Amino acid sequence: MADRFRAAPDKAVVMIREATAKAALDTQRVARERAPVDTGYLRSSIAATIDPGSTSGVIVGEVTAGAEYAAYVEHGTSRQRPQPFMRPAHEQVKPVFVQMIEQIEGKAL
Repeated sequence: MADRFRAAPDKAVVMIREATAKAALDTQRVARERAPVDTGYLRSSIAATIDPGSTSGVIVGEVTAGAEYAAYVEHGTSRQRPQPFMRPAHEQVKPVFVQMIEQIEGKAL
């Protein structure tokens, strides 16, 4: 599918950027909602970035948790049970993103 989008008309590229940005921001929002709160640092460290692909041709949306202990919270440790927040956020948002991309594919390609 990526090869077809690389050759997509400009309108499709704009739509793909918008879908990617929406998915990244939605994932950020849901991850923040799901993140456990003690001091609030973990929740506030969750950020979304979007690389519009202007030079590489690849559009990337990324959501990260900058707190150094985020992975321990997400996956757990030998002393702490996992409290997933990133993976469930991704899984919740993914179907909507896939649907948006399929609609773009049907309209523009």
